Amino acid sequence: MTSGKRIEHLELYGMTVTDKGIKALSRLDSLLELHICDLTVDNESSWLIIGDCVNLTQIRFTDGEVTDAFLRRIGGLRYLSRLELDACSVSAKGLSYLVNSKITYLSLKVTPLTAKHVDEIVKLKRLLCLFLGDTGITDSDVMRFTELPYLVTLGINGAPVTDSTLLSLHKLAYLRVVYGFRCENLTPAGIERFKNQNRKVQFVNDENDVSRAFVPH
Repeated sequence: MTSGKRIEHLELYGMTVTDKGIKALSRLDSLLELHICDLTVDNESSWLIIGDCVNLTQIRFTDGEVTDAFLRRIGGLRYLSRLELDACSVSAKGLSYLVNSKITYLSLKVTPLTAKHVDEIVKLKRLLCLFLGDTGITDSDVMRFTELPYLVTLGINGAPVTDSTLLSLHKLAYLRVVYGFRCENLTPAGIERFKNQNRKVQFVNDENDVSRAFVPH
């Protein structure tokens, strides 16, 4: 990594990174966004050094094991607002370390989740955007998301959500978009009733409509 060069956005995909490389990463004081996918590191504990990138606002970690220690470390990052851990292995205990964070955007798509994970997610009261497509969440789990008072965008693709649970989302005063691809337990009548009762909310169940939906950044 080039010394003295201001780097705000860094993507590391499909490579091997040494301890020396990770230490160099931690010295990038200007780094705001970090995207990591399919990396091999000499020492898994080296990832903890990322917590020294104190100005990070966004972290995207795809296709890997996310340790509790790593989540505990980044949970203390002062400016971190967006966290994407798609197709990863994450524990409920690890998510518990985010409770005092300032995260407003959380994505755990294709990351296996249980009710214990959901217990920790609903404690993140600052959340505006939550994406949990194809995670194994249940109908009762989706109902728990009414505990997130400022939620604007919710992605529940592939969840076995029922009409009654979808209708319960009217409790979310700021909700504007719900992504519900492949929610096979929903009926056309239930979706229509939801739309009629929530005129300000866009329900997207056609993947061709994604580009028209509003997602705050």
